[in-house]
Amino acid sequence: MIGFNTTTNQLSATQQADLAVRAGTLAAGFLAGPLITALERSLGLDILEIEATGDRGAARVTIGDELAPGLIARFSRQFGRDEYDEATLEYALSRILRIRATFSDAGTLIARSPFRRVERAGIDLILFFSF
Repeated sequence: MIGFNTTTNQLSATQQADLAVRAGTLAAGFLAGPLITALERSLGLDILEIEATGDRGAARVTIGDELAPGLIARFSRQFGRDEYDEATLEYALSRILRIRATFSDAGTLIARSPFRRVERAGIDLILFFSF
């Protein structure tokens, strides 16, 4: 009812399949959280992320570690239709200002998200705040 504003009996086949995928992703998230935390501790990593992307069967795995205070290195591998590797170095200049250098073998690949574009290399200055 919440997802489509109708009962499951009134959903189309496509909507039912989409609902099943969403429910599976949600359930996997609950199970994967403690497992990922245990893997991080046993491998000695600060960052271990496994995320499903919007494409069918696509996933992104990221590992990372804090090399020095404020300097974080990450390596990501995108699996699926558009596969690529990405390495990121991020340094916290202050509490709210960060600089991030990204290197990728993606070429001119544009991710299918309107909020993410993957380039071969780039440097970003990020204003970071939370409330």
